[in-house]
Amino acid sequence: MLDGFRSREETESKRDIERVIGVFNRFLDNIKNTNIDWGAWDEALSFVEGQNPDFISANLVNETYLRLGLSVIVYTNAEASIVYSGGFNQDDGIPTQVPQGLRPLLAPGQPLVSHTGLKSGIAGLLSLPEGPMLITSHPVLTSTEMGPIRGAVIFGRFVDKGVVASLKETTLFNVEARNAKNPSLPGDFRKAIEQADEKGLYTKKVSSDTIGGYAVINDISGAPGLILRADIPRGALAQGNTTVLFVIIALIASLFVFGFVVLVLLDRLVLSRVERLSNGLREIAVSGSPSSRVTVPGSDEITSVGTAINDMLAAIERSQAERAQAQEALLESEAVNRAILVAVPDVLFRANREGRTLAFAGARQFESRLPNTRIVEKAGSDVIPPEYVADHVRNIQMTLDTGSSRIMEYQSLDNNQIHWFEARYVVCQRDEGLVMVRDITERKLAQEREDAARLKFLRVLSHELRTPLTPVAASAGLLEDVLEPEPDSQEGKLLSNIKSGADVLRRRIDDMLDVAAFQARTLPLDLAEIDTKVLLTELCDLRDAEAKRRGESTQLEIRDPLPKVTGDGPRLRQVVSTLLLNAIRANPPQASTYPSKPSGTTPLSPSASATTERRSLRRARPSSLSPIS
Repeated sequence: MLDGFRSREETESKRDIERVIGVFNRFLDNIKNTNIDWGAWDEALSFVEGQNPDFISANLVNETYLRLGLSVIVYTNAEASIVYSGGFNQDDGIPTQVPQGLRPLLAPGQPLVSHTGLKSGIAGLLSLPEGPMLITSHPVLTSTEMGPIRGAVIFGRFVDKGVVASLKETTLFNVEARNAKNPSLPGDFRKAIEQADEKGLYTKKVSSDTIGGYAVINDISGAPGLILRADIPRGALAQGNTTVLFVIIALIASLFVFGFVVLVLLDRLVLSRVERLSNGLREIAVSGSPSSRVTVPGSDEITSVGTAINDMLAAIERSQAERAQAQEALLESEAVNRAILVAVPDVLFRANREGRTLAFAGARQFESRLPNTRIVEKAGSDVIPPEYVADHVRNIQMTLDTGSSRIMEYQSLDNNQIHWFEARYVVCQRDEGLVMVRDITERKLAQEREDAARLKFLRVLSHELRTPLTPVAASAGLLEDVLEPEPDSQEGKLLSNIKSGADVLRRRIDDMLDVAAFQARTLPLDLAEIDTKVLLTELCDLRDAEAKRRGESTQLEIRDPLPKVTGDGPRLRQVVSTLLLNAIRANPPQASTYPSKPSGTTPLSPSASATTERRSLRRARPSSLSPIS
């Protein structure tokens, strides 16, 4: 309540100081209006033009200064030269000179003597070394306020005792005015400059009966130039103190009466029943049985609390029963899962993104190789052989990033025997993967035996096929040497067919052996550096004859410099030659085939001038599965 009265007091104090500012502004407005009247005057216009020398003796006398309440009157002509300047001390009633601090502001080009329009003018506070002055300036015009501008008339009044007395008389407050530029300014006035609000107002408690209202008035440059202080009676706060005292006494009396009545009713209607409810809860807590219930008679809020407690006890009882059932089911499920884990011939462990093992469940046949106590919370090198750790961590990270499963095969030496393992990677949870490791040594050995048997069979088959093929090819060559037939004769064509058929059959036997050796991982490779451009050029020249027989043409186009590669030259030649031959055979007649290299592909396409159909063969891209090591 007192805060409200204080706020009201501050508001009323600021309103009173605003009233003081209003009176001060009206004082300035009176000077401004007088300045306008004296500026729009034919006699003043002729005076500044040098045509009315009697203007000073007739108008600019001491009585004029006293009647108008001015401290300074200055007239300038159109060239901003001073025609007349005079001063007057209103406190002493004697003439003076124009203040020294004002003279630089009357120089040509200064705003006070330079007006650009008929309605232009200046009115405000001017901070001078001699003290703050109310200053106004208006252009000299005709009596009908017509131009052109012939000069300026400046009126000024120091904020002296007369101005302060006028403020006191009008506002009925004790008003004090201080120069804001004074270095010996009292502390309260300096504090008013620092803490004034956006309107330039500031209030401060002076005594229990008076509050000081301060108004910071800026000069025409926007800086604080004058501080007005008014001593304002604190009537609102005194009234508030009396009101608060009365209210406090009334409240204290009411509280005593109300407190007694509340205590009686509280004991009969609430406390005794709450105590009964508390005793019932205490008994249930001691017994530990949620099947017990509390009894609270009535139909009010306390009864509702008792009912809620009984409902809670019933829910606890049901929850305990359900928990017991769930725990029993969990134990059964755990037993089943343990049995499954024991039966599954795999090692399962959880690993984080860095490959560190978080949990482990091992099959019986792995217990001697990967004991639980050795690998839990260990790095990947404690689970996977060191040479495969990088692939192991990379597979975990790629599985977590893509969400797809991955497979890695690796070898491990155990008791001087090589064992093959297969590791499968799946996502377990966020930033954790599940790794399932299975011993596939038997499968690998069986596969190797199967591949060896297949290779052996193919070698025997190749030998059996080559045995009759060799004399056929040799006989065809001898027959060609004996007969020396013309190529276009019937004998020449038959011998050519026999030789080409033998060559095709021999190549197919070699290809079949190469495929079998590749599947058995026994295919020998003779690696060497190969110039790709030379290889493609030779193969295109070789296949150009095949294309010409079909009425087609081949063209080699290499758009970018091709790098040298390392590989088995004959086998790489065989692959590229097959691709070219397939492209030639797949193209429609009268088409052109050319290998090129745009953006990592090798398209083999017909010429655009021959057909709009375009075919392309692309280099095989890596599989999305992880490499098998």
